[in-house]
Amino acid sequence: MLRVVLIAFLIKLISGTVFHECGGGYPTATSVDITGCTNDPCVLKQGSSVTLKMDFLANQHTYSPIFTLQTYTGSAWVDISAKQSGFDRNVCHHTTCPMNAGDKRTFTQTLVIDSLYTPGTIWLSAMLSDRAGVDLAGCVNDPCVLKQGTSVTLKMDFVANQPSYAPLVTLQAYTGSAWVDISAKQSGFDRNVCHHTVCPMNAGDKRTFTQTLVIDSLYTTGTIWLAPMLSDRAGYIMCAYIPVEVSA
Repeated sequence: MLRVVLIAFLIKLISGTVFHECGGGYPTATSVDITGCTNDPCVLKQGSSVTLKMDFLANQHTYSPIFTLQTYTGSAWVDISAKQSGFDRNVCHHTTCPMNAGDKRTFTQTLVIDSLYTPGTIWLSAMLSDRAGVDLAGCVNDPCVLKQGTSVTLKMDFVANQPSYAPLVTLQAYTGSAWVDISAKQSGFDRNVCHHTVCPMNAGDKRTFTQTLVIDSLYTTGTIWLAPMLSDRAGYIMCAYIPVEVSA
Protein backbone atom coordinates (compact mmCIF):
# COMPACT_ATOMS: atom_id res chain seq x y z
CA MET A 1 0.00 0.00 0.00
CA LEU A 2 1.40 3.40 -0.99
CA ARG A 3 0.90 6.66 0.90
CA VAL A 4 0.58 9.63 -1.42
CA VAL A 5 0.17 13.40 -1.04
CA LEU A 6 -1.49 15.52 -3.73
CA ILE A 7 -0.49 19.19 -3.78
CA ALA A 8 -0.34 22.06 -6.26
CA PHE A 9 3.28 21.81 -7.34
CA LEU A 10 5.54 19.20 -8.88
CA ILE A 11 8.61 17.73 -7.23
CA LYS A 12 11.90 16.96 -8.99
CA LEU A 13 12.19 13.52 -10.63
CA ILE A 14 13.87 10.91 -8.46
CA SER A 15 13.30 7.16 -8.08
CA GLY A 16 12.61 4.41 -5.54
CA THR A 17 9.21 4.87 -3.89
CA VAL A 18 8.70 3.96 -0.23
CA PHE A 19 5.75 1.56 0.03
CA HIS A 20 3.93 -0.38 2.74
CA GLU A 21 2.58 -3.93 2.64
CA CYS A 22 -1.19 -4.38 2.51
CA GLY A 23 -0.95 -6.92 5.35
CA GLY A 24 -3.61 -9.49 6.14
CA GLY A 25 -1.59 -12.27 4.55
CA TYR A 26 -1.75 -10.76 1.06
CA PRO A 27 1.31 -11.17 -1.21
CA THR A 28 3.40 -8.02 -1.61
CA ALA A 29 5.54 -6.46 -4.32
CA THR A 30 9.33 -6.78 -4.18
CA SER A 31 9.73 -3.15 -5.28
CA VAL A 32 7.49 -0.21 -6.19
CA ASP A 33 8.34 2.96 -8.10
CA ILE A 34 6.18 5.98 -8.92
CA THR A 35 7.98 8.35 -11.29
CA GLY A 36 10.02 10.70 -9.14
CA CYS A 37 8.95 9.53 -5.68
CA THR A 38 11.42 8.64 -2.94
CA ASN A 39 9.88 10.59 -0.06
CA ASP A 40 7.30 9.12 2.32
CA PRO A 41 4.70 10.35 1.61
CA CYS A 42 5.19 10.63 -2.15
CA VAL A 43 4.16 13.98 -3.69
CA LEU A 44 2.04 14.09 -6.86
CA LYS A 45 0.47 16.94 -8.86
CA GLN A 46 -3.14 16.99 -10.05
CA GLY A 47 -3.36 17.27 -13.83
CA SER A 48 -0.16 15.31 -14.39
CA SER A 49 0.55 11.70 -15.33
CA VAL A 50 2.99 9.40 -13.55
CA THR A 51 4.28 5.91 -14.16
CA LEU A 52 3.63 3.18 -11.60
CA LYS A 53 6.11 0.30 -11.73
CA MET A 54 5.83 -2.80 -9.52
CA ASP A 55 8.18 -5.79 -9.44
CA PHE A 56 6.59 -8.91 -7.97
CA LEU A 57 6.63 -12.69 -7.77
CA ALA A 58 3.39 -14.31 -8.93
CA ASN A 59 1.85 -16.42 -6.16
CA GLN A 60 -0.44 -18.40 -8.48
CA HIS A 61 -1.00 -19.47 -12.07
CA THR A 62 -3.06 -16.93 -13.99
CA TYR A 63 -4.10 -16.17 -17.55
CA SER A 64 -6.21 -13.04 -17.01
CA PRO A 65 -5.25 -10.97 -13.94
CA ILE A 66 -6.87 -7.58 -13.34
CA PHE A 67 -5.55 -4.34 -11.82
CA THR A 68 -7.46 -2.46 -9.12
CA LEU A 69 -6.38 0.98 -7.90
CA GLN A 70 -8.08 2.63 -4.92
CA THR A 71 -7.46 5.80 -2.93
CA TYR A 72 -8.33 6.38 0.73
CA THR A 73 -8.78 9.95 1.96
CA GLY A 74 -9.40 9.16 5.63
CA SER A 75 -13.17 8.73 5.31
CA ALA A 76 -13.75 6.37 2.38
CA TRP A 77 -12.04 4.32 -0.31
CA VAL A 78 -12.54 5.51 -3.90
CA ASP A 79 -12.06 2.97 -6.69
CA ILE A 80 -10.08 4.87 -9.33
CA SER A 81 -10.08 1.84 -11.64
CA ALA A 82 -13.90 1.78 -11.72
CA LYS A 83 -14.54 5.55 -11.88
CA GLN A 84 -11.79 6.87 -14.19
CA SER A 85 -12.72 6.86 -17.88
CA GLY A 86 -10.35 4.77 -19.96
CA PHE A 87 -8.62 3.10 -17.02
CA ASP A 88 -7.08 -0.14 -18.29
CA ARG A 89 -7.57 -2.98 -15.77
CA ASN A 90 -6.08 -5.70 -17.97
CA VAL A 91 -2.76 -6.62 -16.34
CA CYS A 92 -1.66 -8.51 -19.47
CA HIS A 93 -1.50 -5.18 -21.35
CA HIS A 94 1.25 -4.11 -18.94
CA THR A 95 3.30 -7.25 -18.27
CA THR A 96 3.86 -10.74 -19.70
CA CYS A 97 1.01 -13.29 -19.47
CA PRO A 98 0.27 -16.01 -18.63
CA MET A 99 2.24 -16.36 -15.40
CA ASN A 100 2.92 -19.23 -13.04
CA ALA A 101 3.53 -19.28 -9.29
CA GLY A 102 7.06 -18.01 -8.66
CA ASP A 103 7.40 -16.14 -11.98
CA LYS A 104 9.10 -12.74 -11.75
CA ARG A 105 7.16 -9.96 -13.41
CA THR A 106 7.35 -6.17 -13.78
CA PHE A 107 4.02 -4.34 -14.07
CA THR A 108 4.13 -0.81 -15.51
CA GLN A 109 1.15 1.50 -16.05
CA THR A 110 0.61 5.23 -16.55
CA LEU A 111 -1.67 6.84 -13.94
CA VAL A 112 -3.58 10.05 -14.72
CA ILE A 113 -3.74 12.19 -11.56
CA ASP A 114 -7.18 13.76 -11.96
CA SER A 115 -9.84 15.09 -9.56
CA LEU A 116 -10.52 11.57 -8.23
CA TYR A 117 -7.22 12.00 -6.38
CA THR A 118 -8.32 14.56 -3.77
CA PRO A 119 -5.69 17.07 -2.55
CA GLY A 120 -4.11 16.25 0.80
CA THR A 121 -2.64 13.13 2.34
CA ILE A 122 -4.20 9.94 0.99
CA TRP A 123 -3.43 6.23 0.70
CA LEU A 124 -3.06 4.61 -2.71
CA SER A 125 -3.78 0.87 -2.86
CA ALA A 126 -2.58 -1.00 -5.97
CA MET A 127 -3.74 -4.63 -6.31
CA LEU A 128 -3.24 -7.29 -8.95
CA SER A 129 -5.75 -10.15 -8.70
CA ASP A 130 -7.16 -12.98 -10.78
CA ARG A 131 -10.77 -13.36 -11.85
CA ALA A 132 -10.16 -16.30 -14.14
CA GLY A 133 -12.49 -19.15 -13.25
CA VAL A 134 -14.76 -16.93 -11.12
CA ASP A 135 -18.41 -16.81 -12.14
CA LEU A 136 -21.55 -15.35 -10.54
CA ALA A 137 -24.54 -17.19 -12.01
CA GLY A 138 -23.70 -16.34 -15.58
CA CYS A 139 -22.80 -12.67 -15.09
CA VAL A 140 -20.68 -11.43 -17.97
CA ASN A 141 -21.09 -7.67 -17.48
CA ASP A 142 -18.56 -5.63 -15.51
CA PRO A 143 -19.91 -4.83 -13.04
CA CYS A 144 -22.25 -7.81 -12.69
CA VAL A 145 -25.84 -6.82 -11.76
CA LEU A 146 -27.46 -8.53 -8.75
CA LYS A 147 -30.91 -7.98 -7.25
CA GLN A 148 -31.72 -7.93 -3.54
CA GLY A 149 -34.03 -10.78 -2.55
CA THR A 150 -32.57 -13.22 -5.07
CA SER A 151 -29.98 -15.98 -4.85
CA VAL A 152 -27.01 -16.49 -7.18
CA THR A 153 -24.41 -19.21 -7.55
CA LEU A 154 -20.74 -18.37 -7.02
CA LYS A 155 -18.37 -20.72 -8.83
CA MET A 156 -14.58 -20.53 -8.54
CA ASP A 157 -12.04 -22.77 -10.27
CA PHE A 158 -8.65 -22.70 -8.57
CA VAL A 159 -5.39 -24.54 -8.00
CA ALA A 160 -4.64 -25.13 -4.31
CA ASN A 161 -1.38 -23.51 -3.19
CA GLN A 162 -1.05 -25.57 0.01
CA PRO A 163 -2.27 -28.80 1.62
CA SER A 164 -5.52 -28.30 3.51
CA TYR A 165 -7.96 -30.52 5.40
CA ALA A 166 -10.38 -27.89 6.70
CA PRO A 167 -10.36 -24.66 4.65
CA LEU A 168 -12.86 -21.87 5.30
CA VAL A 169 -14.59 -19.44 2.95
CA THR A 170 -14.91 -15.76 3.86
CA LEU A 171 -17.12 -13.41 1.83
CA GLN A 172 -16.79 -9.67 2.25
CA ALA A 173 -18.55 -6.78 0.52
CA TYR A 174 -17.08 -3.29 0.16
CA THR A 175 -19.62 -0.49 -0.26
CA GLY A 176 -17.23 2.44 -0.64
CA SER A 177 -16.98 3.25 3.06
CA ALA A 178 -16.30 -0.05 4.83
CA TRP A 179 -15.88 -3.79 4.35
CA VAL A 180 -18.81 -5.89 5.60
CA ASP A 181 -18.14 -9.54 6.43
CA ILE A 182 -21.17 -11.25 4.87
CA SER A 183 -19.98 -14.66 6.05
CA ALA A 184 -20.01 -13.51 9.69
CA LYS A 185 -23.24 -11.47 9.61
CA GLN A 186 -25.55 -13.53 7.38
CA SER A 187 -27.56 -16.18 9.22
CA GLY A 188 -26.89 -19.67 7.91
CA PHE A 189 -23.85 -18.78 5.81
CA ASP A 190 -21.83 -21.98 5.39
CA ARG A 191 -18.09 -21.27 5.77
CA ASN A 192 -17.00 -24.91 5.43
CA VAL A 193 -15.24 -25.14 2.06
CA CYS A 194 -15.37 -28.95 2.18
CA HIS A 195 -19.17 -28.78 1.88
CA HIS A 196 -18.69 -27.16 -1.54
CA THR A 197 -15.65 -28.92 -3.04
CA VAL A 198 -13.52 -32.03 -2.57
CA CYS A 199 -11.36 -32.24 0.58
CA PRO A 200 -8.64 -32.75 1.58
CA MET A 201 -6.56 -30.94 -1.02
CA ASN A 202 -2.84 -30.77 -1.68
CA ALA A 203 -0.72 -28.07 -3.29
CA GLY A 204 -1.32 -28.20 -7.05
CA ASP A 205 -4.73 -29.88 -6.82
CA LYS A 206 -7.39 -28.42 -9.12
CA ARG A 207 -10.70 -27.72 -7.45
CA THR A 208 -14.06 -26.13 -8.24
CA PHE A 209 -15.82 -24.34 -5.38
CA THR A 210 -19.58 -23.71 -5.78
CA GLN A 211 -21.85 -21.97 -3.25
CA THR A 212 -25.26 -20.29 -3.33
CA LEU A 213 -25.25 -16.66 -2.17
CA VAL A 214 -28.39 -15.03 -0.78
CA ILE A 215 -28.45 -11.36 -1.85
CA ASP A 216 -30.06 -9.74 1.20
CA SER A 217 -29.86 -6.28 2.79
CA LEU A 218 -26.20 -6.82 3.75
CA TYR A 219 -25.53 -6.24 0.05
CA THR A 220 -26.24 -2.50 -0.06
CA THR A 221 -27.61 -1.06 -3.30
CA GLY A 222 -25.15 0.56 -5.66
CA THR A 223 -21.73 -0.43 -6.94
CA ILE A 224 -19.82 -2.63 -4.49
CA TRP A 225 -16.96 -5.11 -4.46
CA LEU A 226 -17.34 -8.75 -3.44
CA ALA A 227 -14.25 -10.51 -2.11
CA PRO A 228 -14.60 -14.30 -1.74
CA MET A 229 -11.55 -15.81 -0.02
CA LEU A 230 -10.63 -19.42 0.70
CA SER A 231 -8.08 -19.82 3.47
CA ASP A 232 -6.50 -22.20 5.95
CA ARG A 233 -4.32 -21.64 8.97
CA ALA A 234 -1.27 -21.35 6.71
CA GLY A 235 -2.81 -18.45 4.75
CA TYR A 236 -4.90 -17.75 1.66
CA ILE A 237 -5.62 -20.51 -0.85
CA MET A 238 -7.62 -18.39 -3.28
CA CYS A 239 -8.91 -14.81 -3.36
CA ALA A 240 -10.84 -12.78 -5.95
CA TYR A 241 -12.32 -9.28 -6.20
CA ILE A 242 -15.60 -9.02 -8.13
CA PRO A 243 -17.26 -5.66 -8.97
CA VAL A 244 -21.08 -5.91 -8.78
CA GLU A 245 -24.05 -3.56 -9.07
CA VAL A 246 -26.78 -4.31 -6.51
CA SER A 247 -30.37 -3.18 -7.17
CA ALA A 248 -33.38 -3.24 -4.83
